[in-house]
Amino acid sequence: KETIEQIARQEPKTCYVVSREFTSPSRLKDIYRGSFLRNLDRIFFYKGKHFLTEEDFKDSEKSEKFDTAEYAKLLGTLQLEKALDCLDVYVDNAISRHSLGEMELKTLVQNAWYRMISILEDEGLNADDLSYLKRDCLVKIYACPYAEDFKRLFHVMEADFRSLVRKYKIDSQSDIIKNILGYIDKHYNEQLTLSSLAKQFNFSYSYLSSYFRSHSAEGFSEYLNKVRIFHAAELLRKGTSAISDVCGAVGYMDQSYFTRVFKKSVGITPREYRRKYRR
Repeated sequence: KETIEQIARQEPKTCYVVSREFTSPSRLKDIYRGSFLRNLDRIFFYKGKHFLTEEDFKDSEKSEKFDTAEYAKLLGTLQLEKALDCLDVYVDNAISRHSLGEMELKTLVQNAWYRMISILEDEGLNADDLSYLKRDCLVKIYACPYAEDFKRLFHVMEADFRSLVRKYKIDSQSDIIKNILGYIDKHYNEQLTLSSLAKQFNFSYSYLSSYFRSHSAEGFSEYLNKVRIFHAAELLRKGTSAISDVCGAVGYMDQSYFTRVFKKSVGITPREYRRKYRR
């Protein structure tokens, strides 16, 4: 043992595992495939140890399997922080109890996080915000040589996930659509497009288009026109500005297009509306 410790000091990344004693060579295969291989996998939990015998290994405690169904349900209902809580508790217990082998634990976490990344992508998050998490899931997780390092990385990445969830307010769907509609209400007189709105809220164009249709009674163009026509009608009733000026004041560049949209919405042209309702 002393000789091995001396070698280990020269090769700090080396660890020697000694099987239990046996006398018959015929038992070599059984010993190797049994406790010896199992203990090799558990070196992961013994950072700083260079010489381990069978007696040195802590008995692993059985733990329940990770509840993938519950995790998937939390993701599906966008309760992402609760999903992270669920994973955090399980990983901490698995490490403290030595209940999972190295590869089993790493694969579980990688799969759980890839599923969350997929949800974040579906929610339209900027690809740049997710690229480093994808890279870390693929590379850094498997590069951790010991449980201590893995646990540290896990909590760093967990904090990054929580930061993104809070930044984009993924857990609050009603607030997202409320903020988008509020922005349109304030900026209706500008040259708003779906592309500019997607950029403002860090969504992809295609995602925002489908999101708007599924969370609002109208599509983006219909809602923007409704807001603009509402304000145009108010100006026509209360003001004396030329119709061309009213058109520009509510965000339209083309007066003929404004007239068509106004008539489609109200039933009469802007000029007819002014004559009928002007105070």
